[in-house]
Amino acid sequence: GRVGADLSKYGLRFSHLGFVLREAPQGRWTVVHLLNDCGTATSSLYDEGLINFFLEDPFAYEAVIATPTPDVQQALIRALRSSLVWRLHQPHYNTIAHPQSQNFQNSNQWLLELLVAAWASGTVSDRRAAQQHPLMQSYQPDVISIDRLTRIGGGLFKANVTFTDHPLADRLKGQYALVTVRSVIRFLHRAGMLERLQIVDLQRTA
Repeated sequence: GRVGADLSKYGLRFSHLGFVLREAPQGRWTVVHLLNDCGTATSSLYDEGLINFFLEDPFAYEAVIATPTPDVQQALIRALRSSLVWRLHQPHYNTIAHPQSQNFQNSNQWLLELLVAAWASGTVSDRRAAQQHPLMQSYQPDVISIDRLTRIGGGLFKANVTFTDHPLADRLKGQYALVTVRSVIRFLHRAGMLERLQIVDLQRTA
């Protein structure tokens, strides 16, 4: 995970997650992740080098490394080599997509759904099935507060931000549930799928 933007006013540090893998013990690391297409309303899936992952104008050069257990790693490798990566991709991007939205998706949401589908061992073939899988029922999203004045005056009316997939009651309260880096790591931990967690300051740590 990386700090792509300053999210401190929402109580968050890391903004974006990707899967990092390599084909051999001494091989080159590759990041597989979903990216918004330059502030538009669409997204695509990319695989790129680890250096590029941290060169996209980050707010801070820090990384969070969540290492899954070996059996989860093997399941993820199989999933990342399959058509699941595309079947679980919704190209209509929304930075604050609701965790159960079928019409929109943010980058961390795609990663979470693929993680659940990978662990489901062939029983999940689309987004609806991933969101309804029993494992997903233990997932708890983060909830951020965005008041009406911030929405109107804070530049949140952009192509890659929409509030319409959130329940009206939540919108009236200014409370928005979404898939964050923190909530995905919390999910991994609670599900017993996390082997190790590291936070690295890339400017100070070798």
